[in-house]
Amino acid sequence: MFESLYGVIDDCNMKFVDQVCLKRFLKKCGVLASKKIIISLIRRFDLDQDCRLSKDEFYEAILPIEKYT
Repeated sequence: MFESLYGVIDDCNMKFVDQVCLKRFLKKCGVLASKKIIISLIRRFDLDQDCRLSKDEFYEAILPIEKYT
């Protein structure tokens, strides 16, 4: 499930999500986010601070902290 979501956002198959990919995905979803918002989102979840989200960073961002029972 998360693999396919990651693939939709990483539509160029670059193996990471950057500002361009995220902006394009949000636009497809009808969300017009400013450059400042997009940069803030990436910075929030970018653990190695390379200005892009790896697949592991992406999963860490969207998975719940605690498992629901």
